[in-house]
Amino acid sequence: MAEGGVYQAARSLIRHLVSLDEECTSHKNALLKLLYQYLPSLEAIKPAGWPKYWIDMLLLYGSRRAIQAAASKGFKRLQCVPKGKVAQIAKALAQGVDIQETPPLVVLTIQSKARQIKRLQEEIAQMEQLLIQTAPVDKEQVKLLQTIKGMGAITPVILLCFIEQVIRFDDAKQMAAFFGVQPRIKASGDGAYKPKMSKQGAGLVRRELYLLAFRTLQNEPYLRAIYAKQRAKGMSHDAALGVLMHKLCRIIYGMLRSGTAFDAGIDQLNQHQTIRSTKKEEPKKDPARRFQQPSLDAPISRRQRRERKKDYEPQADGVSASAGSS
Repeated sequence: MAEGGVYQAARSLIRHLVSLDEECTSHKNALLKLLYQYLPSLEAIKPAGWPKYWIDMLLLYGSRRAIQAAASKGFKRLQCVPKGKVAQIAKALAQGVDIQETPPLVVLTIQSKARQIKRLQEEIAQMEQLLIQTAPVDKEQVKLLQTIKGMGAITPVILLCFIEQVIRFDDAKQMAAFFGVQPRIKASGDGAYKPKMSKQGAGLVRRELYLLAFRTLQNEPYLRAIYAKQRAKGMSHDAALGVLMHKLCRIIYGMLRSGTAFDAGIDQLNQHQTIRSTKKEEPKKDPARRFQQPSLDAPISRRQRRERKKDYEPQADGVSASAGSS
């Protein structure tokens, strides 16, 4: 199989993994809604990430009475329950607001949702491990990208399957444009403009960069400082994350081209050198382009036409008044 075909096969598996993850998220949201309606005491203390013991608890018991009885005996059928969590669950159910027994049909729905989530989590974990082992990527490059805290094990493999060979991009700007994370100014005829992400190219890469940006906020102080700086300028949360996605794309390009691990100091030095070189360079003029003065005959927007009409009417009144006085 040709090299491009190998990458294409890997990307097909990645798209399947994403579809499984979306299906799993849908079941989690539905299960969380059921807990909020019928077991609000459990919903309030639910751990982040849906750990295995929590899914098994809902799958094996499902109702308030069954979970409370099992908690009083120490959840002997569950494995890897964190210390103190058993007492917390028992206390929440004993003192919580869900004093009514869970309806039998709701119990069946909760257990079914938990079963689906467990199956999907196991399948996703198995296929991710398979992708990590067999993906047509350089293992040294995977280790290199993992020097960014929060990268994880599967994210660098996914990114490299879409980047393929980094040398096919002339610079970081071209790679950012290829995946649609570069800013683009969207202007209207009325003069309103707003910078937005291009969102052209592979959506799966932007998805991974978005999730990676979230994780780096907790693990990389340098990238967290960039996010905080954009927020201080008045940017929204999503807009600041977009800036972080663009920054991560450029950092990844530089790491792969140079073969060096992530270093915030190197990135800051590169920024300083770029700013200095930009200030020294004079703007290049394109000899093939003809620069013209603004023309009154050029097409204008409706807003500009209304403004010119308002400016013209007082002048016309003044001219007619002065003509009549003479």
